[in-house]
Amino acid sequence: MADARTRHHAWVREHGVDMPEVAEWTWDARARADPSGGGARLAEPRGGAQRG
Repeated sequence: MADARTRHHAWVREHGVDMPEVAEWTWDARARADPSGGGARLAEPRGGAQRG
């Protein structure tokens, strides 16, 4: 966790904004309602890019 905070801090200092993983993070209501899953996920990339 400390490494992630260090990377994020360096990113913000260089770019002036949150890392995309942080800026695009959202709650997934379905996962939150499902006891087998977590409540968080990364957002799909902007622009509707397909994952292959």
